[in-house]
Amino acid sequence: MTFDAARRQARFDALRAAHHVPGASPAVPVDGEIHELAGGVPHRGTGVEVTTDSVFLSGSPAKVYTATLVMRLVDSGMLDPDTPVVDVLPEFATPDPEATEAITIRRLLGHTGGLTCDFNDDSGRGDDCLARYVEAAKDVALDCPPGTAISYSSLGWTLYDWDGTPCVYIGMRATPKAA
Repeated sequence: MTFDAARRQARFDALRAAHHVPGASPAVPVDGEIHELAGGVPHRGTGVEVTTDSVFLSGSPAKVYTATLVMRLVDSGMLDPDTPVVDVLPEFATPDPEATEAITIRRLLGHTGGLTCDFNDDSGRGDDCLARYVEAAKDVALDCPPGTAISYSSLGWTLYDWDGTPCVYIGMRATPKAA
């Protein structure tokens, strides 16, 4: 199968505009090669154009991949969803030691861990960027006690069909915190 970059770019731009997506940079695998597209702006306030090197926050789309991988470990018997996160990731911490012990994998998957969804930190690039992010996040207060509220939820839906292959867009919607 050949990759018609101009046709795909035009289709991507039309879909992005039709669905009011400010900017994106999808990668399309075809016959072992990765073809990258880009369009729009990552932030409407800056006007900077998206390139194939643009950095985006992973946000909600990563939740689906992470949950899938975690549930595969659960299905294989390698992980118990009621295990405290700190037992699996010893570096995990919140400012509240009791909450740290109470936050389980199940609570994270069900958005009832109490963690804030409003923390952003530019930890830069490099092999230690995740460690720098974790260090910066460890003093961020919880939104609510673990297990008592839902901070937000994800929605997934099919956005369009790309040459007969469904492409899924995952979005996030804020929901009220229920005590």
